[in-house]
Amino acid sequence: MTVLKVNKASVTYLQGTPFMTKALNGIDFSVEHGEIIGMIGSTGSGKSTLLQAINGLVELSDGDISYPEGYDKKRLFKNIGLVFFQPEDQLFERSVFEDVAFGPIQLDVSGEQLENQVSKALEALGLSVEKYGECNPLELSGGEKRRVAIAGILSMEPEFLILDEPTAGLDQNGRDLLLNAIKNLQSSRNITILVVSHDLDMLAVLCDRIVVLSKGEIVKDAPSLDVLSDSKMLNDAGLRPPDIIVIQNQMAGFGVDTGSVILNPATLARKLVKALKKSKKKQKG
Repeated sequence: MTVLKVNKASVTYLQGTPFMTKALNGIDFSVEHGEIIGMIGSTGSGKSTLLQAINGLVELSDGDISYPEGYDKKRLFKNIGLVFFQPEDQLFERSVFEDVAFGPIQLDVSGEQLENQVSKALEALGLSVEKYGECNPLELSGGEKRRVAIAGILSMEPEFLILDEPTAGLDQNGRDLLLNAIKNLQSSRNITILVVSHDLDMLAVLCDRIVVLSKGEIVKDAPSLDVLSDSKMLNDAGLRPPDIIVIQNQMAGFGVDTGSVILNPATLARKLVKALKKSKKKQKG
């Protein structure tokens, strides 16, 4: 089932003035139910504008965006959850419970149902009401804040979740915890997830498909392997290929061939060990 279809979408800021800027130029793409999609692009590529247009926060200058039947275009937050780049922007209540409960309360959820939705949302992000419910959200670690912010959106039970730079500023432990939580969300709730990030190594292991934006246009929309192994296209779009691809290219330069391009770090490590052993045997022979 198609969750979202963007048709020839364009956004022009300050139209009719000397400062007119075309942020999006004829964008076309669709999102299918249950996908985890990555979106990448250098600064100024149009990512943020597109996210806001999808969530109804920015008006299109041309084109349109189609949603499933039943979506209220005036209240898209009921179906499409958007987690902003800075989690602090979404944390303002005195306790974690109150913060996560705020969204459902706006949707007239109360009583036992409210408690259940808050509890389920926190647990889905590896947090418990017992441990975190009474904590001040602004006193948590960066990774915990990020997960609470996502729980605040998840508690409204959206069908489509948009994450803007979810791992930015997190240490390796916080990053790993959040990645595992995102994967579990997709598998346990079967919701659709769109992740915007400059962390291409993270997208390599998380996403089925990646959309690349440059100067307000889509320059590639393909399976993750096809996108992340296309070093020339990434460079042209102002992006650096992920480390896992750079390593394989460097190893190939030293004569160590892993065969096909690999995006999973654990698989690559095993392949490299085998390739190095094979190379040593050849040298001895």
